[in-house]
Amino acid sequence: MSYNLKDGSYTAGGYEQTVNDRKVGLAKTIALKNPEIVCLQESNDLSASTLASSCASNGTRTYSTYQQHHTAVMWDPALFTKLANGSVDCTVPEGEGGDGYTRICTWVKLKRNADDEIFYVVSAHFDLNTPGTSVTTLTNYITANFEGLPTIIAGDLNANEARWVNIGQFKGLGYSNANTAYTDFLSEHHITGGDAGWDNRVDGTAADNGLAATFPKNGNILDWCYYTTGEFNLTDFKVVSATVTWSVNNWDTLYTTKSVTGNPSDHYPIYAKFTFQ
Repeated sequence: MSYNLKDGSYTAGGYEQTVNDRKVGLAKTIALKNPEIVCLQESNDLSASTLASSCASNGTRTYSTYQQHHTAVMWDPALFTKLANGSVDCTVPEGEGGDGYTRICTWVKLKRNADDEIFYVVSAHFDLNTPGTSVTTLTNYITANFEGLPTIIAGDLNANEARWVNIGQFKGLGYSNANTAYTDFLSEHHITGGDAGWDNRVDGTAADNGLAATFPKNGNILDWCYYTTGEFNLTDFKVVSATVTWSVNNWDTLYTTKSVTGNPSDHYPIYAKFTFQ
């Protein structure tokens, strides 16, 4: 699973809530799939270790964590042993056309305990203005450091598939896209360029394209999962859009505990399931 937590505040259920206010909602959302591995983005004010503790209290497995800046990876230590970890600075300065925000991609090298399969997982968060530059930085690092081992890259890539990924970069470097529902639609309708995904509308008006049920965020399809072709079999992919219920008690509710039902982030998590080939 990959999940952008929406660092800072976010209005859910009619109440402005910090990411810490929403941590139980975030944990319950993760529990909907109870994944073996979770990639996090925008976890500045809610550390991966704190979220992992909340997850364990709200229906998930126990997670170990590794975090650098705002990105992190969580994994089930009963299933995987961490062999190494690190990070890649994919920031693009404003003077070079970037958005200027710090963009750190965090990675872990894991061994599956059942059969000693070794692979890498990258939690990615790319530059909003020039995500392609972030791709180049990350993939150059992977080529130099990941020993050609199987790799999964998941995160907030801040780019629409039709806009840039289809024309090279990841796919040209031997990665497959787990977000098959969206790319199948593009292929079916012979869409190969432009900003097709951004034209989706949550209200079913102009340019709905039939995608609202799967991608209901106004076409803002920014969260992706890529994996090395020929190393994994993709067996499932979901955009996890179900609502959850949690309690919030903050200044906006005058310290009165309120029950809130909704989505605790402005991103839906994505869930992919793989087997090794």
